[in-house]
Amino acid sequence: MKLLKLFLVVGFYFGFANVQAQTAEQKKSNERMEKAVTQYKAIHPKQPIKKQIQSGTPASIDANDIYMGRRDEFLSRLTVSELPKDFPTYQKEYGVSGYNDVVDNYYRTHGSIVKEWVKQKLNIQ
Repeated sequence: MKLLKLFLVVGFYFGFANVQAQTAEQKKSNERMEKAVTQYKAIHPKQPIKKQIQSGTPASIDANDIYMGRRDEFLSRLTVSELPKDFPTYQKEYGVSGYNDVVDNYYRTHGSIVKEWVKQKLNIQ
């Protein structure tokens, strides 16, 4: 019985020591991760809003406009100088992602007037 108690005490001791070692390793790992994130943020600051607008993200969506205020964006993806008469217009029930899907389907069915980079992005033949 004393031998069993001895094994249990020794087992608990080594188990406790192992848990403490893992906790210290986790703390070091977390510190390294936080340092890496801080360095990344210092090198790659968030783009200002003006920069996002220039990169193609619409500044504001106009739900009252027939093209959602994105006429110039759509024209930049087509080879024509004016939007065709059958170009899909925005309906409020579409929502943003629904209208994007409708426009993408239009691009797929009218591949002859879509710019090459858009065809590649949408896998249009």
